Amino acid sequence: MKIILLIVCIALGFSFSASADNEFALLGGLRSGSAETSLNNASVSSKTSYQAGALATLELMHPWALRTGIIIAGRQVTVGPTNQGNVDLNFTYVDIPATILFRFTDIAGVFAGPVIAFNQGKEMTCSGSGTCGAQNVDSVIYPWQLGVSFRFASQMGGELYYEYHSGGLDKNVSNLKTVGANLLVYFE
Repeated sequence: MKIILLIVCIALGFSFSASADNEFALLGGLRSGSAETSLNNASVSSKTSYQAGALATLELMHPWALRTGIIIAGRQVTVGPTNQGNVDLNFTYVDIPATILFRFTDIAGVFAGPVIAFNQGKEMTCSGSGTCGAQNVDSVIYPWQLGVSFRFASQMGGELYYEYHSGGLDKNVSNLKTVGANLLVYFE
């Protein structure tokens, strides 16, 4: 059901009237996240994860645009030491950004706003135990992003961003902070 809702949202986004300033792109990137833990004597280490998807930049009123799409994103960290050894959290989300882009030139701009992220996978591995599982994982989280978007060729571009989620990822991990970079391939 979540996937159907996501597809409908993306279809609505792509149904905006065709304009010369609307842009559509495929993206792939890396992200590195850190967080805080409520476990005594434990800390959170950052891990590098991935993201891939489609992105649309839809003009609202020049120079403002809506930046949206559908992105599969990994949110991964390591917590340790715990009673079960080091615990790797490997969560997968489907993200729908609802950020506003301000274009200060035709090839660059800044964006900020919320992302609606639907949990699709909550894999955990423990170095000191054969069994461990995520507890109280929210099925939907609402991180905020701040970033810069730019083109360096006619159909190639990039993004650098910072993302913050003040809530929890699971029972013991919260306040996720992420930095990321995306490569964009535009098609018209």
